[in-house]
Amino acid sequence: MKKLTFLFTLIVLFSASGFSQGCLPEGVVFSLQDDIDNFQTDFPGCTEIEGNVFITGGNITDLSGLNVLESIGGELNIAYCDSLISLNGLNNITAIGGNVDLSTNPRLKDLIGLDNLTSINGYLWIGYNDSLQSLNGLEGLTTINGKIQIAGNTQLTNIEGLSNIDPNSITKLLILENSSLSDCSAQSICDYITNPTGTIDILNNLPGCNSPGEIAINCGVVIPCLPYGNYHLNHQYQIDSFSSYYPDCVTLNGQVKITGNDITNLNGLNQITSINGSLLVSETNISSLEGLEAIDTISGYLDIVLNNNLLSVEGLDNLQFIGQDLDVIQNHQLENFAGFNSLTRVGSFLRFWYNSKLKNIRGFSNLSSVNGDLWIESNSDLTDLSGFADIDSVGEQLYFRGNTSLQDFSGLGSISVVGTSVILINNDSLLSFDGLNSLYSVGQDLVISDNYALLDMHALNNLINIGRYLGITYNDNLVSLEGLNNIDPGSITDLSISDNQLLSTCDVESVCAYLSSPNGYVSVHDNAPGCNSQAEIEAACLVGVSELSDTPVSIYPNPASDFISINGIDPNTEISITIYNPLGPITSTIALTSDRLDISLLGKGLYIIEIKTNTWVSRQKLIKK
Repeated sequence: MKKLTFLFTLIVLFSASGFSQGCLPEGVVFSLQDDIDNFQTDFPGCTEIEGNVFITGGNITDLSGLNVLESIGGELNIAYCDSLISLNGLNNITAIGGNVDLSTNPRLKDLIGLDNLTSINGYLWIGYNDSLQSLNGLEGLTTINGKIQIAGNTQLTNIEGLSNIDPNSITKLLILENSSLSDCSAQSICDYITNPTGTIDILNNLPGCNSPGEIAINCGVVIPCLPYGNYHLNHQYQIDSFSSYYPDCVTLNGQVKITGNDITNLNGLNQITSINGSLLVSETNISSLEGLEAIDTISGYLDIVLNNNLLSVEGLDNLQFIGQDLDVIQNHQLENFAGFNSLTRVGSFLRFWYNSKLKNIRGFSNLSSVNGDLWIESNSDLTDLSGFADIDSVGEQLYFRGNTSLQDFSGLGSISVVGTSVILINNDSLLSFDGLNSLYSVGQDLVISDNYALLDMHALNNLINIGRYLGITYNDNLVSLEGLNNIDPGSITDLSISDNQLLSTCDVESVCAYLSSPNGYVSVHDNAPGCNSQAEIEAACLVGVSELSDTPVSIYPNPASDFISINGIDPNTEISITIYNPLGPITSTIALTSDRLDISLLGKGLYIIEIKTNTWVSRQKLIKK
């Protein structure tokens, strides 16, 4: 009898242990209702799915087939279940070992069915459930180990279901774009914003839940500065109430984003002295930056973008340091840029783009260098760059494009070194490079293109080094490359001179020396005669032909169509004439019988005419029209 009792006990223990075993360590995807209905038949005794669980499918309506589950070892993802209205069936789950993602389930109204869930080991993401009205069903949840993100649930009105979560288990909080949500004062949220351990992003909900400050007021607490950020100021009332939300906050950490078309002034921000992060002012209706006078440091970027009523940047007069970029983009009423006279450093790019009424850039009297790009593009009224007069170096690109009223670069007279490239493109009124007279070194490319009015480049006469490519293209009125004479030919790798319809003089020293031993790609075409091919330039440079310039001979007209006359020769002197193209002589030596020479049979292009007597030789360029 004792043996029988012992055997019975073993059978009971074995059976009990069999029913508590886990399954599916590799995880499972339930994409059909039948998958869920057949779960207990397909995996008898399974109370824990050891891997990840994905439930997704338009015909899934009922989760009761999963009612034996007590835990999930990995994550739980319920998404794109268009017909699912309830989470009943998950009632016995107490723990989830990974993230929980409940998103894009358009008929789900609450989270009842997760009532026994006490812990998850990852983030909680509840997003874009169009019918979700509350988070009821999560009241038992006490611990997570990640962020909470609630976003895009258009019918959600409160988040009381999160009240019992230990705030110390939350690493980050995001409550975004819930257009009916006005009450976020769940206890766990109140506790977290009082002493956060990560960033907070709360915005684009209804008033009352539109910022950490609003939630704090509803919670009945006063919060300090957010130690990790971020600050989203999307309405004028948030600007006006800033000192009430954060009464002792003068140094802001994280991102500060001021954006919203009902914002007309920034006066409520006058307590802020520094930002340990970035500042974005975008799509507002402010006319100036007054209200930011106390700020002296922004450790990240400063972006001033798409403020259609902004007339000036007054208000940042005390700003001394920008750690990253300064971007001023598409502020279509901005006429001048004065007000940055205290600024001594821009850590990276300085960019002014598409400010259609910007006439002058002034007020940078203490800025001596730009570590990144100095990029000025498509400011159609810009004529004055005097604010940059003290900048002596640009760490990366000097880039000017599409500034259709700019005639020269007066105001850049101190720039001597550009770290990478100088790109000067599509500046339709540009006549000269006056203002770049101090430039002597370019680290990579020099690109001059599509500047239709450009007449000369003499102001670049001090440029002695480029690091790579020299490109001169589509400058319709440019006639000469004079000004590029002093570039070290050994610093040029590739050369392109093309589509400059009046450019006939390319035989400057740097180009001639480079073409004598090019070490890269060469493209020369569609310029005027004299510079219409590599061979023409080489001929003009007298490659392989010595020129004696102290002889008394001159020829005219030059360019010529049919005849040329030769002056300076004694009629009694016996002379001979040879005409060369870049490949060699094209005429036999001929004797001159009068002071005129017929060249009508020559094709258009550049030639060398050699006139020889017994005592001297003269070689000169001749352009045949």
